[in-house]
Amino acid sequence: MKLDLDKNDLISLIKGTDPNLNVMEHPKIRYRGSYREPYGRWDWNYGAFEKCTEEEMYEVYKICKNSWNR
Repeated sequence: MKLDLDKNDLISLIKGTDPNLNVMEHPKIRYRGSYREPYGRWDWNYGAFEKCTEEEMYEVYKICKNSWNR
């Protein structure tokens, strides 16, 4: 399947895919959000991807997605 995603689509895709605990300290993940331990959830920063290229955002998405396959 081939999809044509724009920057806003990629941001939505990433923000819908939380990182697993084992990659939350990855440099491409760590500064874009934080883990809320009392609530047991990851929260992305509001403007976390505004200065990113589409390639960088896709890389963050792949890191998050693949972190659940281990």
